[in-house]
Amino acid sequence: MNLVVGVDWGTRKHMCVVLDASTGDVLDEQEFDHQGPALAKLCDWLLKQADGAQVQVGIERPHGVIVDVLLEHGFEVYAWNPKQTDAWRGVQSNSGAKDDRRDAYAIADALRVRVDFFRRLLPAGAQVNALREVLATIEALTHDLVALKNRLWSKLQSAFPSLWPLLKLDTQWTFKLLEKLLRSAAPWRLQRATIQATLHGVRTVDADTIKSALATDQTTMTTPSGQSARLIARNLLGVFSAIAGARKALQDQRDELLSSWLADQDEDTQRDARIIRSMPGAGAKLVSLLIAYCWHSVQDRDLQHLRLLAGVAPVTKQTGGRGRAHRSEVEMRRGCNKALRNAFHHWAQTAILRDEKSRQRLAELRARGHSKGRAYRQLCDGLLRVLAATLKAGVTYDPSVGTPGPQAAQMEVATP
Repeated sequence: MNLVVGVDWGTRKHMCVVLDASTGDVLDEQEFDHQGPALAKLCDWLLKQADGAQVQVGIERPHGVIVDVLLEHGFEVYAWNPKQTDAWRGVQSNSGAKDDRRDAYAIADALRVRVDFFRRLLPAGAQVNALREVLATIEALTHDLVALKNRLWSKLQSAFPSLWPLLKLDTQWTFKLLEKLLRSAAPWRLQRATIQATLHGVRTVDADTIKSALATDQTTMTTPSGQSARLIARNLLGVFSAIAGARKALQDQRDELLSSWLADQDEDTQRDARIIRSMPGAGAKLVSLLIAYCWHSVQDRDLQHLRLLAGVAPVTKQTGGRGRAHRSEVEMRRGCNKALRNAFHHWAQTAILRDEKSRQRLAELRARGHSKGRAYRQLCDGLLRVLAATLKAGVTYDPSVGTPGPQAAQMEVATP
């Protein structure tokens, strides 16, 4: 008798419901703590329930400790979106009642009758799991840096209203200059030679401009509000530097994990990685995310799954009825991997800087009236199709493919 198990994931406890795969009857249900011994007990309980039969486990998370434990014990694990659980539970009951047991039962029941709604999870190695955690931490630190940058910007605007427009937190000279200004009791007295040494090699601004802006801001800096703003900005700058340093260390660790993982792979996998890196705008970040989240789709050349997972495939809604023309609305796909969607967005931004075809394609999309976000998504969609073609052919990206040669140009000129 084959079994289907629904697991309602929780931060502290996991609710599990076991169904008969053929009849849908509830055979057993139990709750387990999110701890090592309890998770081992969960697997032993499932093995005892199965008694050698096939066990399919449905869960709302594609990765995590509980997923790794289930895969290590040989269970077939399937994942789907939590919103699908809400929809399936709503089909079973109109009252809107919700609890962990109902969620686990809905997952198991859906897996029993519509396994095609789920995505089969395959075991990943230790390096891939570590790479996935590093990438998630880098993404979280990036959000923290953006928030800190906005707070620091507001304080700098209050402390240095004239100097503030000249600063750029993405540059090293701004950090060095701010460290000197925020540690000084009288920043307007900073020597020109000191400022000149800080601005060594900078062409966008000179020491005289900085000195003039500081003299203009002297009145603002001596006020109580200006002094408190400088004090807060100094502390925020220290936190910003620490988080930026931690992110840089994690990025180096990401590159090391990527190199180590590729060194252990066969020639076909290494060739696929080289092909991805050859695409305009693609780098180590994109390759790492593809390895961490959807490398099996890359190996299977599953273009549709890549489009859906990265959020570049649009969502079309069509309505119509009696006496009305059918109308289609195209919206952005929100049910996707957020990290991949951000990476693909930056991929498009970098591609237009390095590839003339991508730049022309973006200009065409913008000329049609598309917003910048939609144009970037469509550009990524086209880049994905080119990537799929290069992977199938087993060759790196060649920007000259598809470009008319000199003979075609002469024929076009000679045509009346």
